Amino acid sequence: MSDLPSNWMPIGAAANVVAKKAGMAMDPRFRHLVMSLYELGPRPIGELISEIAAAHSIEASISECLERYARLDSSLVASVGASEWPAVHSVGGSDGEN
Repeated sequence: MSDLPSNWMPIGAAANVVAKKAGMAMDPRFRHLVMSLYELGPRPIGELISEIAAAHSIEASISECLERYARLDSSLVASVGASEWPAVHSVGGSDGEN
């Protein structure tokens, strides 16, 4: 018998599920803004998360998500390629050509 929860899936598969659910994560502008925030360090990230949680009265949900993400093994996340954004494939060029 496995010690894994019944809803367990590999982090790479989980990352793809999250990306599909969170359409924003596939938007290049969103990714740019996230990377810019990431470069500022942990405090601005925490401040943003706290601000969003308070504005939507979801502090408990955010805390649960943070606890879950904090338990991830960083070497495992990196080894399956889930520490970077999945590729975004554009349909047309920057001038609108297909």
